[in-house]
Amino acid sequence: MVLNHKSIVSFLIVSISLLTSVIVFFYTNYEGYELLFLHPLTYIFVYSLVLSKTLNRDRLRLFFIVLIFISFLRYVLLPLLIVISEHYGGRSFREPNSETIFIAILLMNYELIVYALFIAYKESKSKRKTAQKNYMHGNKNWFIGKKGIDLGYILFIMLTIVGISLYPSSLFNINFIFPTSLDLEYETSLIENLVIYSILISKQLIFIMIVRKLYLRYLNNGSLLYIYLSFLVALFNILIYSGTNRSDILISALISFLVLYKLYGKVTKKYMVLGALLLFIIINIVTQARDHMGISRGTDKLIDTADTVQVYTGGVYNVSIAIETNEIIPDDEYLGMLFFDIFRPMIGVNIFVKDLPFQYSNIFFNKRMWLSIDRRSQILPMIGQGFLYFGFFLAPIFGLLFINLFYFLERKLHDTNSLEIYYFLSLVMVRLGFLMGQNTMNMINDMSMNLVLFLIVYYFNKFIKEIVLKK
Repeated sequence: MVLNHKSIVSFLIVSISLLTSVIVFFYTNYEGYELLFLHPLTYIFVYSLVLSKTLNRDRLRLFFIVLIFISFLRYVLLPLLIVISEHYGGRSFREPNSETIFIAILLMNYELIVYALFIAYKESKSKRKTAQKNYMHGNKNWFIGKKGIDLGYILFIMLTIVGISLYPSSLFNINFIFPTSLDLEYETSLIENLVIYSILISKQLIFIMIVRKLYLRYLNNGSLLYIYLSFLVALFNILIYSGTNRSDILISALISFLVLYKLYGKVTKKYMVLGALLLFIIINIVTQARDHMGISRGTDKLIDTADTVQVYTGGVYNVSIAIETNEIIPDDEYLGMLFFDIFRPMIGVNIFVKDLPFQYSNIFFNKRMWLSIDRRSQILPMIGQGFLYFGFFLAPIFGLLFINLFYFLERKLHDTNSLEIYYFLSLVMVRLGFLMGQNTMNMINDMSMNLVLFLIVYYFNKFIKEIVLKK
């Protein structure tokens, strides 16, 4: 029997997970972690029965690729790293008790199973044909949309330039290659934030408009020059970023290169290798600039790696801290806190709610983590956030809502003939794949910036274009 690459990947994932479960079972020696071996075992069944099936289609589903990768890190690699490094602790000034850790392990297994069942249900419900209408098959010019100059985008970019001239300090939050905004200590105003978001939207619109023009030229004469130029434009789009969040850089690179692949096909693969090398270099630069030495201060790389995976995937330790956060939240705070978690991160809506006397759940999570207000903010895991509001059995509800949102956006993606809609929807869908290590505040803020603000500009451009075409 000839094995294809998907079969080989599945075999490796199952084998590594099974071996990890055996190692963790025999070598775990810390109270509370006795059931940690169930994580890789649960992952074997979830991956084999559900997650692997989501990739057996002719389209590239980045949401599931990211979800599979993050869940593998969380449920397989992290338990192995914890046991091998004996790093059962974490960053909190007061360690969670063993009973809480025991509950956290069960809660995370329950979370993974519930997500898998929901995904299986959604997959069976949405039995679509492999070749979707206008979806990268058949019509090569699926992305072109209506002809005409994008005057709305140009006006928005010009307005952004005006905003920069009025608030030049906003540029201090924008990086090019090197993370120069790292040491900023002042609070940015609402208008400055809007200018920053506008800069990020504008640079992506410029990328889309230029790449579209270059591709149309390529269709006319087939010159490889236009592929080279498109690749250079994609690099500029990737190398201009805000803050020092490495996942933002990675997501931007994935979607930028995906757009080039969908336009030009397999010929771009060799450029992707160079792009991957440059991406590795830039992420390394950002990592060094952040002085990311880890919890051991660079003395033990294995412990630092375990701690990093723990923090970024919402591992057992952080879920345990989230469970114990319940102890410090007053009973009358939950409703206002839930309201703030949902509406405060929304760009535009936050103008009206920012002065209300509520706090994020993440604030209480960090109070429990550091036993005080501390600038070294940690991310409250999604399942921990759900536990705070709804208890054990309803804790996965936030994750289920975001998975459902993915399916809604995927349907919209299939129906679009707009390159920019495809680009921005893909950005959001990839971000949704990180849901296990994120929370509602991260997700809502990201969507309101990358999607809502863009859609306002998109429909403005569409309105202007229709008026011009009528004339």
